[in-house]
Amino acid sequence: MENKNLNSRRDFIRKASLATGAFTFSAMGLSARSYSRILGSNDRVQVGIIGFS
Repeated sequence: MENKNLNSRRDFIRKASLATGAFTFSAMGLSARSYSRILGSNDRVQVGIIGFS
């Protein structure tokens, strides 16, 4: 039986590292305005969902 796996381990590592790098650089593009919308630990919760399926 032939091995039909077209992706090698080396290809997988290469693709995973590229995806990680792309995610890291896209997260660096967050503006200061987006940080102003982050709630602190002592802020009031406005909406809460428990056990939603």
